[in-house]
Amino acid sequence: MVGVYWLRRRLAPTALGLATIMAVGCQDRLPTAEPESQATIGLDVVSGGGQQGYAGEELPIAVVVRVTSTKTVGTDKKVTPVVGVPVNFVVTQGGGSFYAGATLTDQDGYASDYWTLGPAVGTQTAEARAVTGQTGTRSVYGGFSATAVSGGFVSLSAGSYHTCGIRRGTVYCWGDNSSGELGNGTTTRSTTPVAISAPAGATFASVSAGTNHTCAVATNGTAYCWGINYHGELGDGTTTGRSAPVAVSVPVPGLAFATVSAGNEHTCGLTSTGAAYCWGDNTYGQLGNGTWYGTRSTPVAVSEGITFAQVSAGLLATCGVTTTNGGLYCWGLNFYGELGVGSDAGPETCSGYACSTKPAWIRDGFATVNTFRLHACAMDAYGVTWCWGYNSEGELGNGYGGSSPGPQTCSNNACAKYPFPVSSYVRFTAVSAGDYSSCGISADGGAYCWGSNNLGQLGNGSITESDLPIAVSGGLKFASLSVGSDHACGLTTSGAAYCWGFNNSGQLGDGTTSSSYTPVLVSNP
Repeated sequence: MVGVYWLRRRLAPTALGLATIMAVGCQDRLPTAEPESQATIGLDVVSGGGQQGYAGEELPIAVVVRVTSTKTVGTDKKVTPVVGVPVNFVVTQGGGSFYAGATLTDQDGYASDYWTLGPAVGTQTAEARAVTGQTGTRSVYGGFSATAVSGGFVSLSAGSYHTCGIRRGTVYCWGDNSSGELGNGTTTRSTTPVAISAPAGATFASVSAGTNHTCAVATNGTAYCWGINYHGELGDGTTTGRSAPVAVSVPVPGLAFATVSAGNEHTCGLTSTGAAYCWGDNTYGQLGNGTWYGTRSTPVAVSEGITFAQVSAGLLATCGVTTTNGGLYCWGLNFYGELGVGSDAGPETCSGYACSTKPAWIRDGFATVNTFRLHACAMDAYGVTWCWGYNSEGELGNGYGGSSPGPQTCSNNACAKYPFPVSSYVRFTAVSAGDYSSCGISADGGAYCWGSNNLGQLGNGSITESDLPIAVSGGLKFASLSVGSDHACGLTTSGAAYCWGFNNSGQLGDGTTSSSYTPVLVSNP
């Protein structure tokens, strides 16, 4: 008894002291469980809401939702995904439908579906509904909306500071119009698409925007051009500028064009039989007719009688791919290796500079080629992308550029004198070359760009140049791309037109002159 009394005296000299000691002891040795709240099920719209799209067309980005369970333990919240529950996607206003209609959440709680808008222009709404609980009667909802506009482009072409596209057989253009390149009978720029003043009854199949002029081919094979005409690039037999389309003169009665390519101050076209003709400035042999001086205000045949599947007119050079063996040829100026023949010292001399006045063979096995300013890019038959020419900004996409100039030197500038493969794990299905940047489309429709990015022309949300391909932001799926001077445009698989980059003249077509570092939807024509 004496020992017990002594222990009590030592541990509890006062009531306050005992309380203090016991509290510390309980906290250290006998923790009390925090109250746990009942789980709350929630559904959040993660992405895909608030898009703009064309009425009656599928939105380019899927609507993604996530279903989660949240429990609160004390001050902490524990969020876990709800796996394997059905999510129904339902249109609530505007018509339209979802591709699947109902999907199950994955291991992270996500579910997604693609929304095809209804035919009405304006705001359309929908919701995602998840059914949870053992009885299947507990539901959570998430609403979202989209804005439908009319559209339906089938092709796009980006020029220097203007862009054109075809919708339902009509050519629309937007951006700079100082030389009449929009073709609507004025010289007033437009920040949204305007229809050209087309000849009565003309329906168009293709269009090409150049530096300050534009050309298009009607379904009957007649080629039309408009804009500046100082060097005869409109091909109508004059050097008079036009703010509305004029027919290109044909050297042979009944000659019909299949495609046309507008360059800087010259134009080239292919007939329905694959014969190549060019017209306009010929200072450096870019017309390919075996001469290098003066201008031609009507089409002249490209030398050698080669049958081409495609031609592309650039700044001072032209390139083409043949129907036989996929032969790749270029002609014109070769100052920065633009001809891709392995040298910048010939094979001829035009106006004191290296050139070729007729098609110079590079190699076989190619499918397409595109040139715009001082470089060119091409796709071979195996899906490998090759670029050559000027490379000061990394526009060749081979890892050289900026602080690592190369891979070769032309006139004290970084270049490639023959095609170098684009360094990328991505295989492209299409490629387009601009002023100092290039873009391509991957097999799954993703867009990638490389080169100069000081004005956001790579579309990845930054202004940092890249000498390797980087993904364009937004997750859009493209069917075609076209790169201009400092902007690029793409046509999604659903016919929606998007542009990004420099917008000083409204060339992005979104109704503003604000540049955008990510794709913006072209306004309703």
